[in-house]
Amino acid sequence: GDLLRAGCACRGSAGWAHLRCLVAAAQHDVNCWTTCPTCRVEYTGEMDLGLAQARWELVRDRPAEDEERLFVANNLAVALNDNADCEVALGLLEEVLAVRKRTLGDDHPNTLDSMTNLALQYHEMGRFADALPLGVAAVATARRMFGGDDAEMREALATLGAIYASMGMYVEGQTLL
Repeated sequence: GDLLRAGCACRGSAGWAHLRCLVAAAQHDVNCWTTCPTCRVEYTGEMDLGLAQARWELVRDRPAEDEERLFVANNLAVALNDNADCEVALGLLEEVLAVRKRTLGDDHPNTLDSMTNLALQYHEMGRFADALPLGVAAVATARRMFGGDDAEMREALATLGAIYASMGMYVEGQTLL
């Protein structure tokens, strides 16, 4: 059967729900795919992964270029990574970036987000040689698109800084400050 799961900040029995009940609620309120409607905290762990997988099943057969499919694939990849399924997450992130580059081009906020997410995934998997060029490209793209002080720019810089630090490239990291 469908077991009760917890995955938000609700206390007591308010934090427990059947996954199928939350999926039904999310089909009426898109925010419920990621955020508890009671405590307004993003789901974590098993609940986050279960909802991401259920949403993916609803959109996976759409065309590869479908923006909702790409968005959901990206969210599923993050949930998979958070739940230690890095290889499947990596495949989804690589696919999302390739499609976004092809359909939106390099200088689009969604492409930049995908570049940063893939760089972080490579970084978390210890694949620094793959992460570095993406991190550098993300910073260059963010500079071109947004200039200096912008949330996307700060995220790209933080990603590249983490990659540099993991590779022992401290001098290069200091130049980002």
